Parts: sequence; C-alpha cells; structure tokens
Amino acid sequence: MLQLTTDRDTAKKVTALATDANDARELLLALGIVAEPEDQEPELAVEPGSSYLPPAKRRIAWTRMAGEMHTAGRTTAEIAAALAIEEDLAAELVGDWWAGVSR
Repeated sequence: MLQLTTDRDTAKKVTALATDANDARELLLALGIVAEPEDQEPELAVEPGSSYLPPAKRRIAWTRMAGEMHTAGRTTAEIAAALAIEEDLAAELVGDWWAGVSR
C-alpha cells in the first residue's frame, strides 16, 4: 500500500495527467508524492503458535482431517499434499478414520 507524502489535491492534479493507473502510480512515486512503506510486515490471520500441535497429538488430528477430506471427495494424493505428508501415510490415516480412530 502506498503512503501519501503530500496533500491530496496535489496528488489529484498529478494523476489527472496520467494515461492509466500504472502511469499514475509511477508519476506519484517518481515525484515523491507517495512512498512505499519499508519493512511492512503482513497482518497474520492466525496468531503464531496458536494452531501448534505437539507431536503426540498430530496423528489423531491428521486422521480426523484426512477422514474429513476423504469424505469430501479428495484423493489420497490431494490429502497428502494438503497435510504435507507422504501419500502412503495419507491412505493409512484415511483407513484409520474409517476404522473409527479419532472420531
């Protein structure tokens, strides 16, 4: 996001001369009317660490997630990619879910 470094009226006068949005952006940046903020950190949707699962609880959580994805019609390859695990493990987790593990 760009930050205005001068008054809005001046910026409007400069952009009136632009041929399109990209041209307006380049004009404003070149003239120093706007600036791109440095080191702006993105806003996080989830608090870091809030969804952390200790190793002892991961198998149960993965089994539940794999089962839910499988019933939604996803293949074991898609499940493996979504959970960042091997496809053989995804198939095993789906089997565990159907067997009643973690339900």
